[in-house]
This record gives sequence, C-alpha cells and structure tokens, in this order.
Amino acid sequence: MNYWLASMLLGMVATSSSAFAQPGQKIGEVLSTHGQWCRQASVLKTGDAVFLEDDIRYCSSPLTTTDQIVIRFYSNQDSKAPANKPYDRPYNCTTPGICDKKEKLFLEGAYIRLRYLPSGTPLISSPPRASLLLDTIIEQGKSWVPDAQTGSRGFGGFGTGKAVGDFATSSFQICSFTNDKGDKVDKCSSEPGAAAKLPPGLYGVFRKDDHASPASLIVIVPPGSNAEAKWSEVPEAFKTDQSKGTMAERRLYLVELFKNENK
Repeated sequence: MNYWLASMLLGMVATSSSAFAQPGQKIGEVLSTHGQWCRQASVLKTGDAVFLEDDIRYCSSPLTTTDQIVIRFYSNQDSKAPANKPYDRPYNCTTPGICDKKEKLFLEGAYIRLRYLPSGTPLISSPPRASLLLDTIIEQGKSWVPDAQTGSRGFGGFGTGKAVGDFATSSFQICSFTNDKGDKVDKCSSEPGAAAKLPPGLYGVFRKDDHASPASLIVIVPPGSNAEAKWSEVPEAFKTDQSKGTMAERRLYLVELFKNENK
C-alpha cells in the first residue's frame, strides 16, 4: 500500500494539527487513587494536575492487585463544557505490567483516544477472538518475527504454517485498506516474507476467514523513522494488553505516529 492509501485511512483521525498535546500542557487531573502512585518522588492525590510528559508510576509496596489510579483526561483543558469533554481512564494493577515500578503510565494514548475516537471503526475494534499477534511498527524491508521469549510479536513469513501461540501463520493474511474507515480491505498476501516486501504504510493482519477487524495493526516505516523511536518508548504493558480500551488507545496512537512521520 502506498503513502496515499495510508493517508486516506488516516482521515478517520487526522486533523490539520497533530493530536499530541504540547510539551508541558495539562491534559487532565487525578480523579481517584487506591494505593500510592508517584510523580518522581511525590505521591499523587485527588485533584492533582496531570501533564503530557509526566512520569507517573505505581509506588506502593508490596503490590496490591486491587490498587488503581483513575485519571480524568480533558479534550481541551482551556475550554468549558461541553467542548471540554472528560474521559475517565482507570489504570489497574490487575493489568499485567501496569504496576511494574520500572514502567511509567502511557498517557498519550488516552489523550488521543478522547479527542479522536471514531465510533464503530473496525480498525480499532476488538478482534473477533483474542490474538497473540501484537500491534507494532516495523522497519521497511524487515520481517515481522516472533519474540524469542513470548512468541507474541508476530511472524516472519505468511503461509509457512509456523505456529504462533495457538495459531498457525497459514491462517493469516496481511492486507491494505481501500478507504478512510478501515472497514474494507484491498490486496492481501499470505506469501512467505510478505511483510519484508511492503512499502511504508498502514496494514492490517487478518484471519483468512474473517476480514471484519484486524487481528493486529502494522505500521511499516522507512529506516531511521522517528515513529519507530517513539514506539520503542511505549511501555510493554500497553503494547501487550488486549483490553478493548487499551487497544483503541494503542491503535490510534500508532496511526498518529504514522501521520506525523509523513509531515
């Protein structure tokens, strides 16, 4: 899929300006906390402002799985209701990795989801079945290969019959999109090494028997991409979480990274 096709698909979230807030911009506030959550060495409390570049981490010891923090994000902090609509986003310790003290909360995804979430978009809707194939960014010319530890990154060739978790890669295809909604696919390939031959663009990996919603979303970028560098900063907990809300945040963030790459 060429850049122009990808750009059409990006229309579902694109505006004349980036969805990212400006550095240092207030994007919300702490609505509630259970357990301790810290910004640097300071424990957060209800009503504290939240900023785009905040480093917020779980800081209770020992970990309690019922702990959570709820952050109320605002679409436009400087506006009044109804333009300044809120989005109450819980971060729960029951989600693997969220309360790992080595990882900060991923705030950009929730901020983008609040401002640009289209309704009923198959691109970001939940896959029909839980998938071990992760949304990701890969460099042009490289295959999408399984992670050595978890086997959940993807697969290096299509149609090889190699198992990924409890799925065989022969049941998957990588497809381009035909319109700006992501609800129809164009050309699909299940050939070995297909991912490595594709030009930069936005692609869906679909099960052959179900093209309603991609099992994963792939952004292919040129070598040395800023988008790939930004994606590497996203905590692993948000890359692997398969809950509907996190997946919407993650996929909209991927689309936004690709849009910014092409400016």
